[in-house]
Amino acid sequence: MINNLEFYKRTDLIESGYRLAEQISELLKEFNIEVNGIFHDKKEFPRKDGTKSVSIHIKISNKVESALSLCKLGYTYCNQKRNATKYVLEFLQILADKRKIWKDLYNKSLELHNIGNTTKEISEILSLNYNTVFGWIKYNKTPTVNQHNILYHKWRLENGNSKSKLI
Repeated sequence: MINNLEFYKRTDLIESGYRLAEQISELLKEFNIEVNGIFHDKKEFPRKDGTKSVSIHIKISNKVESALSLCKLGYTYCNQKRNATKYVLEFLQILADKRKIWKDLYNKSLELHNIGNTTKEISEILSLNYNTVFGWIKYNKTPTVNQHNILYHKWRLENGNSKSKLI
């Protein structure tokens, strides 16, 4: 899950806060970062000057591609976050590559079916589970994510000393 981008605005400036959030969202879209909405907390926070403020949130999509793009922006203000992001980016790239391979297998399955191969033949040719191919061809199911069973925290422990090649 990706944390929201958030900032605080005085309660009398909420409208300008939303305009700022919309401008930031447009900038993020230029970097292929999908925004799923803008909202503010109902809870008000007291300020030292006696006024109150609210937190305005920009909700970032949890899609792998969006997270990859967000990681590529990087952190210039914090070495710890910049270094941690290198690993997150490497991990997300692995997941994105696996998704592409899965989508390619789906497309290849359809191609083989269109030239006359049976579901059993396709599953054997592509080394895929018969039921997966059957669902793709007979029920027109689109490929979801292949069950890669890679968990970030375990992957990170196994790859803790590797140098990221991506940043």
